[in-house]
Amino acid sequence: KGNNVAQSIVAQQPLRYGYGGINDKAYIGFDSPSDTFLSSANSPILSDFTIFEVSKIDSISSKVFNYEDRRVAINLGLDSLGEYSVNISDGVVDLSTKIAQNFVGNSHIAVVRKLFKSVELQYYDSSNSLQSGITYPTFDDSTTFNQNPFKVGEYNSNVSEVIVYNRALSYAEIDEVKGYLNLKYKIY
Repeated sequence: KGNNVAQSIVAQQPLRYGYGGINDKAYIGFDSPSDTFLSSANSPILSDFTIFEVSKIDSISSKVFNYEDRRVAINLGLDSLGEYSVNISDGVVDLSTKIAQNFVGNSHIAVVRKLFKSVELQYYDSSNSLQSGITYPTFDDSTTFNQNPFKVGEYNSNVSEVIVYNRALSYAEIDEVKGYLNLKYKIY
């Protein structure tokens, strides 16, 4: 509620394709360096969260989900090496993890779960089922991520779906949502 995403500047609007995406489903193509969606209200994320995203990223250094408030941040997507990475910052300490393999051009489901001082990443594509995680004892787990709007999509990404939960889901709940997404998009 109140967290729809849109782009009012015509030159920065991504394109919606009715078919041809993952499993021939509709997707949003971000084909210009300025293309992105911005939420209509501040991010709903308090401290802990779970984010699911289904996309295909066609170049390095492209984000699928981004939130920034000065130095407090959440970033999901490919880094400069094409590795899927997650960076969550409390403004001082970065809670970061990644999977050290090039994923440029792979259709995938990614699941990011932040709980207290830990982050877990699950990555699935047609040939990979990989997990990564880390805990930083000095991370300030009272940091909130709700002072600014969030962004979805960036240049050279094709985003099929993003689901954000304002809490850390249980593993059973994650499996249910992941199963729904795989049934819909037939990733693995």
